[in-house]
Amino acid sequence: MAVKEIRVADCDNAEFQLQFDNEAMALQAIRDLNHRNIIQWIAAFTRGTGHYLIFPWADGGSLRDFWKEVQPLTMDIDGIRNLVSEMLHQFRGLTDAFVKMHLEKKYRHGDVKPENILRFSDGKTTTGILKIADFGLAKQHNGSTVLRGPTATRHTTFQYESPEAEEAMHGVSALSRLSDIWSLGCVLLEHIVWLLYGSDEAKRFGENLNGSIQNVGPAPFYIRRAAGVAIINPQVNRWIAHMKQDPVGGNGTAIGALLSIIQNNMLTAGPLRSHWDSEKTVDPVAGPVTPQPGTRATAKELLCLIDKIIADTNKSESGKQYLFKDFGTTQGQPGRKARGLPDDTNIPLPIRSMPPQQDLLSPLAAAVRPLPKLTGAKSSSPPPVKIEMVRQLNCP
Repeated sequence: MAVKEIRVADCDNAEFQLQFDNEAMALQAIRDLNHRNIIQWIAAFTRGTGHYLIFPWADGGSLRDFWKEVQPLTMDIDGIRNLVSEMLHQFRGLTDAFVKMHLEKKYRHGDVKPENILRFSDGKTTTGILKIADFGLAKQHNGSTVLRGPTATRHTTFQYESPEAEEAMHGVSALSRLSDIWSLGCVLLEHIVWLLYGSDEAKRFGENLNGSIQNVGPAPFYIRRAAGVAIINPQVNRWIAHMKQDPVGGNGTAIGALLSIIQNNMLTAGPLRSHWDSEKTVDPVAGPVTPQPGTRATAKELLCLIDKIIADTNKSESGKQYLFKDFGTTQGQPGRKARGLPDDTNIPLPIRSMPPQQDLLSPLAAAVRPLPKLTGAKSSSPPPVKIEMVRQLNCP
């Protein structure tokens, strides 16, 4: 088990106790869903001035840890296809978790990021099971977004927050559950960058976001032009365009389809539908209507889009190519280190080339030490760990 301590800053004990109690109630409500991709809260208690939460131990760390530890570029074609398949099914599970949270419990998470997606080993796959964690900013919505007042929650993670979150924090408008879809799109895009180009390039992707606005800290996936007007961070569109030129991310591939969903139905900065209005577009027989490009999808709509991709991967031999194209060494020199978007936009975009399966001593494989295989590994449960400060609550 993991024991997490929450500390207080800049508010009195009564105010902090109220926030702690609210978080415990949110965890209780969400635990009732008993969802495979939501961490199961065990208990909350206070001891003296300490406030603690108990959760199952995530033996695989966070999704961010996973990106650092596992290098897809060292895998053969079968390994990378398995990793793509696992990505689809795990993000499908996370999306289904948001369907249940948003529609059944009327909660939004409010702080979706790689550090709040934990990984549990399953002894079968490299990825394991991904679970949404840390509901400290979860907020219950008992009415339509357009009918509610400004959002009171003030602390999200700037890099992954939606464009409308900034306005909500300044009391201009209420924050919709659709903000979780934006944040999940950010995480999914980073995951694809990591999958295609490795952890170093995933890190450089984040640095490129900063270059668009010369931000001191981590930059968001959008740029604020004026009050109420935001556009997608140009670096996001540049990286997506680059990956779509990659043979494994272009038309007719699962990754290409995911990139289109991210661009058209997740990272959209235009006016949002009321979540209640968007639920009215659900056909009782056919299910959710496919959202138009430029319209941010609800969790249920997103689930249907991902299900279609998964269905296309289940088509015998063509499904394998759809997951990840096996184009050998025809696009470049074998073993060349894959690189993401060049810093200079005038440089021709490089095309990724997978090292041949039999070339185990290629320059790429020699340069990056393969990690031990996780499949079938059995991990012993560590003793309870106390994290000295998981989150510091700042009261108004």
